[in-house]
Amino acid sequence: MEHSNEVATRQTTYTRHIIYLVCLFILVLILDIITKQLILGDLEPGESVQILGDTVRLTYIINPGGAFGLSIGSNVVYLAVSLIVIAVVIYTMWRRLARSKVIDFSLAAVVGGAVGNLIDRLRFGAVVDFLDVDIPDIDIFGIYMQRWPIFNVADAAVTVGMIMIILALLVSRPEAEQSLNNSDDTLKD
Repeated sequence: MEHSNEVATRQTTYTRHIIYLVCLFILVLILDIITKQLILGDLEPGESVQILGDTVRLTYIINPGGAFGLSIGSNVVYLAVSLIVIAVVIYTMWRRLARSKVIDFSLAAVVGGAVGNLIDRLRFGAVVDFLDVDIPDIDIFGIYMQRWPIFNVADAAVTVGMIMIILALLVSRPEAEQSLNNSDDTLKD
């Protein structure tokens, strides 16, 4: 009886975890869609509105390229890459689900952002960007930037999700190595 209760509790926790991940995915996607619709309804392409002086502005642009405005091909290339990334991330989540809540939630944010930008590419053939943030001037390796490249909620979700995954992997790595070392010691005994 105890074993069946333990299994039922574990299954309920697992199901709840999946529901939370789906909710985060939907939240990112809805925030991305709503903010883009507001920009589309209120601004003309190239128009800019100050939010916090010149530090934060809403500047509506259509970005036919990729991250940071890089151009590596046509919209078909970006559509294909987006679909591949989404499939790989979903597969990764499914294979390793519930091993790390931080990584699971980060992957859900990445998928939400990737789907948000995929929707733009299907609708417009490009991505709607509008968050325009001032940064300290950067001049490194021949790259000079006065402002961060204009981005959107989906881009922010993907970026924050990837940073969280990297940090989680860096933090958990010593623990994983210690675990492997302990199992090696056990095998030697």
